[in-house]
Amino acid sequence: MRGVVSLAAALALPADFPFRTLILFVVFVVILGTLVVQGVSLPWLVRMLQLSRGGRSQSEQELDARLALLACANIYLDEKAIRGVNQNEIEYLRSYFRSHADSWLMRLNLDDESILGNQSKLCHKAFSGVLAAQRHRLHQLFRESIIEEALVQKLEREIDMEESRIKSIANAP
Repeated sequence: MRGVVSLAAALALPADFPFRTLILFVVFVVILGTLVVQGVSLPWLVRMLQLSRGGRSQSEQELDARLALLACANIYLDEKAIRGVNQNEIEYLRSYFRSHADSWLMRLNLDDESILGNQSKLCHKAFSGVLAAQRHRLHQLFRESIIEEALVQKLEREIDMEESRIKSIANAP
């Protein structure tokens, strides 16, 4: 709609109006300048100024994304519980993800000893399903422009490392 009123006003001028062609030319240039130049340059400018999406800082985006992934894990485990998967496995994984959520809510570090320990062989299939659901939710957050690509890559590397760890524990003698 930008420029429509200006263009309509310029075109409504009588044909014998002085400088009508110049006025039409200026209106077209202004419309092109505001639509094309600004429209093309705005994404570049936002990237160059490193503005975060939604005005939130990188740490706020990361916290939101991590908590969304942990919520996704709980939803996945609820679905598995409904389908009759071993309740011990479900509760054990819930405590694992609850401890991660608590640590992120308190802004603590997640590099602690693994909670899965000895029971990881027992529930590695359900855990792998949780990680797949988290990966899907992570990409969904990116498509919805809630988080930036760099954060997606960081969190996806963590999911990959967790998957590798689970697979190595599952294949251990």
